[in-house]
Amino acid sequence: ITTLDQTRLFEELPETVFECSSSLSTKRQDDPGYARIRVNRSVRFQAITGFGAALTGSSSFVIHRAPESLRESLLRRLFAPISAGGIGLSLLRLSIGASDFSVSYEPGNVTYDGTIGDVELKHFSTSSEDSFVIPTLRRILSASRHMTLMATPWTAPLWMKTVQSLGGGRLKHSDQAIDLYAQYLVKYLSEFAARSIHIDYITLQNEPGHGSCNGMPCMTLDPASANQLALRVLWHMRSSFGHGTKLLAYDHNWNANFQQQLSMIMEACETFAPVWLVILLFGLSLGRTVGYASTPLPSPSSSSPTSRSTRTLSADLRSPTLNALCRNLSDPGFYGR
Repeated sequence: ITTLDQTRLFEELPETVFECSSSLSTKRQDDPGYARIRVNRSVRFQAITGFGAALTGSSSFVIHRAPESLRESLLRRLFAPISAGGIGLSLLRLSIGASDFSVSYEPGNVTYDGTIGDVELKHFSTSSEDSFVIPTLRRILSASRHMTLMATPWTAPLWMKTVQSLGGGRLKHSDQAIDLYAQYLVKYLSEFAARSIHIDYITLQNEPGHGSCNGMPCMTLDPASANQLALRVLWHMRSSFGHGTKLLAYDHNWNANFQQQLSMIMEACETFAPVWLVILLFGLSLGRTVGYASTPLPSPSSSSPTSRSTRTLSADLRSPTLNALCRNLSDPGFYGR
């Protein structure tokens, strides 16, 4: 536990011991502070991939600039296994370009290709991450035995958007723009792979329903565009990048209308070749729980799913309910205007 006044810093709490209900006294059960916890071992839900935080530009900057002894102590306490004195964070979320916690929003620091009209991405470069993001990430990877990396864009290059604004606009809805942005995202994966950094998961857009953020980076990505972008990303990953990065769908807040958003994801049932569908429920804040459930999608030419993971949705992807949800794809109202 860490308290706001810093009187307790990463202090380990006493182990909680649960007792069988048959051994509890009547007096304890009448206690107002008493709580009964029942665990049904026969009911299982999705597996948890990891617990972690976002490694943003600003957090990387602060960690990188800290005195070496403080930096190493901090990273060890955060990412080392519990058996080695850490708290065992095992998942990191990286921003593809600038996020709402970046050090600079000057040209050249927002995205990896600010050259207007660079349709061949000749000027694409992730070298801006070499100053403090990559060094900090390498230190974390050396401290953690099992780290899962997820990457998320907050905005496409501004010239690929309907409005050349950092905090607004949508991805241009043309085949060329969508395919070019897909290449851009896969190029990010390739450049990190060239540094021997494997990105396990990539999402299409941070908070795709938020398209008006004033001076902070954001972009609306409506369901139809997300579908097309996902197809292109998968295509380019398979044709030019064979490192097994999985695509995550719907990277949004907990308070959004999940059932409606699910319709966009389930449209993939009728569109994608066999891929992993991952429903993402992710928190940006340090220490917030990260969880997801996943299952492979059926091939368009097959009525049965491919080999199934131990992390599966409790619903059949071909069920009438989910097929009905797929048909709601054409309603983008819940994404904002």
